[in-house]
Amino acid sequence: MTRWTAPSRPAPNWRTAGADVRFLVRVASLVSAAALTAGCTSVISGQAVVPDVERADRQMVTGYFERGNAAAGEGSDAQQRFFASTQHPDFGSASCDLNGLTLTFDPTLSTLRRDNRWAPQGGKPPRGRVYVVAVTFTVQQQSTVLGTQIGLVHLVVLDNAIYGFAPCPS
Repeated sequence: MTRWTAPSRPAPNWRTAGADVRFLVRVASLVSAAALTAGCTSVISGQAVVPDVERADRQMVTGYFERGNAAAGEGSDAQQRFFASTQHPDFGSASCDLNGLTLTFDPTLSTLRRDNRWAPQGGKPPRGRVYVVAVTFTVQQQSTVLGTQIGLVHLVVLDNAIYGFAPCPS
């Protein structure tokens, strides 16, 4: 008497192994395609976010620090002239003598952001777009480093020009 057995797949060999791989690739492709197109039909509510810092303003901020460092390289008098020429027009009388010191700036531009509520000490908010950025200052007298400090610098873009607030070393 012969016994009946259920049909089964043949043992894998070089002919059937390729078929298994092709089947798995097809299934994976279909699942991937379904997953990718599923997001295409979704609607996301809300509004696009406007960048906090305009590209042109970021370039002006970078240029301000580059020019300030170049002036520091020429000496204290050149940097004093730089600060006087870039002082915000509403605060033109608020400049200080550097007393032979120079300041080099190393801004962390990833921290650059708008700061619309800021006002100089005892003053009103300046006209223009106010930005704040973290900066590492190095204070030198001639070629001697006197100190390094991390602080915040406020800059203002007004009428396509960038202005700062001259530091007063103490």
